[in-house]
Amino acid sequence: MSLAARTFEEGGIPTVIMGSARDIVEECGVPRFLFTDFPLGNPCGKPRDLLMQSQLLDMALELFESASLPRTTVQTPFNWDTNEWRENYMAVREGDLEALALAGEGADYVERSMSQVDDFNRELQEVLNEYCWGKIWSGKGLDRKQRSILNLGMLAALGRSHEFKLHFRGALNNGVSVEELKDVLLQITGYCGFPAGVESFRLAKEVLNEQKDK
Repeated sequence: MSLAARTFEEGGIPTVIMGSARDIVEECGVPRFLFTDFPLGNPCGKPRDLLMQSQLLDMALELFESASLPRTTVQTPFNWDTNEWRENYMAVREGDLEALALAGEGADYVERSMSQVDDFNRELQEVLNEYCWGKIWSGKGLDRKQRSILNLGMLAALGRSHEFKLHFRGALNNGVSVEELKDVLLQITGYCGFPAGVESFRLAKEVLNEQKDK
């Protein structure tokens, strides 16, 4: 969304972003940003709180009209009732570990990630726990097999070799057969280009060889 806003601005279309991930949005350099310190997914106010949602919308429109400097951030006065949501999203439970293992991110991966959390990267870890490991992978619209296939295509297009291997392993765990994965890689080759396809097959082969050696 932040990068889309920048693209619109370059085309002469003014924008204002309403969000809850301040560090990430500001890093993208959006022109106008209304920040509310809420759990991700709630930048427009608490669910079913129509008064708060209306007030936040009014604040966003006011910022849209009045911001005179580039990269202007305004923090709203609203607070979530408690900070328990932060602790809850930072906690990786047994059920989470099982879900992450299915996605190719086993307990050892999670433990390493959590052990490296400090004041510098804590907010990033909160985003990962809440949005990526939480909301996205627990969604009901797609099953894990479909999500794995989607991830492989996107990671191949982005050239993220480490994450591609991680999610190729996860795809096998999620029930994507080797034959299906071969077709996925051919699809990647056709739409992402031959270099991406060659690299994807190479990385996949490494994972399959590792599986044979176990």
